[in-house]
Amino acid sequence: MWTLLLWLPLPFYAYSVSYGSVPIFIPVWKPFSWYNTRYGMEMLPALCFFLACAVEAGWTCLNRFSPRTSRRWLVLLFLLLAWNVAAMLRQGPLTYVEAAKNAQARGYYNRILPEVLAHLHALDPNGTVLMDSSTFPSIIPHAGMTYRQTVNESDKQFYWAALGAPAQHASIVMAFDGDEIDKAVKAHPQHLVVYQRFSTSSKGWDQLPVTIYVTDTFPFPPSSRVSTTPTSRW
Repeated sequence: MWTLLLWLPLPFYAYSVSYGSVPIFIPVWKPFSWYNTRYGMEMLPALCFFLACAVEAGWTCLNRFSPRTSRRWLVLLFLLLAWNVAAMLRQGPLTYVEAAKNAQARGYYNRILPEVLAHLHALDPNGTVLMDSSTFPSIIPHAGMTYRQTVNESDKQFYWAALGAPAQHASIVMAFDGDEIDKAVKAHPQHLVVYQRFSTSSKGWDQLPVTIYVTDTFPFPPSSRVSTTPTSRW
């Protein structure tokens, strides 16, 4: 019975995907990308163990009632296993492919956005950033900030309140084109000015143009000016 404990990660993954802003993308389903493929890996022991138990039970039943048929199914099973191993070797481990492709496609934003946020945070150490932290979670630590200095989608009621009045809840706002924050800024643009806009040639779901806004009372040095010139990597 202790083997049933192998299913314990299942409710954790279900809760994370449903309520923890944890999307999972695999290349065979839309949007045909790699993201959070490591999720579910802790279920492999349970799947392997109970699948083997099911195969053994099926083999025992077939061998008891139809030994000749059971041998054919055994040959078919080994052929399927050989095909599966060949396919895995041809495509490479899923999590490795995700890391390699995302590092190449997301490298620009992972480098430039933390630099900009770190600069703005240095000018306003007590300021708060309104942003989506699920798409590029490494931006916050790389900018030398903590999640307490942000209002993000995991903050629930605080996040929804900030969407209703962005400039009242944050001095810095980072919005991807078309996301909830971008829509909120367009609906409530009061006291917000564009600081910098970034774009990349990649066309993935996580490579949309980014706009960073600051409030019109942001504590810039007297000699500093807000830049509205788009910055791109082509």
